[in-house]
Amino acid sequence: MVALLDSSGSMSGEPELAAKVLLLALSHKLVEERRPLRALLFSVQVQSYDLIGTDGSSQFLDFLCHSFGGGTDFDVALRQGIRCLQEPEWQ
Repeated sequence: MVALLDSSGSMSGEPELAAKVLLLALSHKLVEERRPLRALLFSVQVQSYDLIGTDGSSQFLDFLCHSFGGGTDFDVALRQGIRCLQEPEWQ
């Protein structure tokens, strides 16, 4: 699963935290199903995190600690999400 999470200034604080908690809860189900989870955290930039990697690794701590603030560019995030889905291990 590939998830896009807005981390712009309008999402700062409780809204961003709630979205991250939702991905954390979802990850428990995906671990049971042995499915990977990649999160694309974005504002005007995009940072990719393999929360449940195809090799079993996790970047959850880095993901939870990172936030951008600033503006929002959905195009860049959507394009990167589409590129991820075209990778063989994410189809």
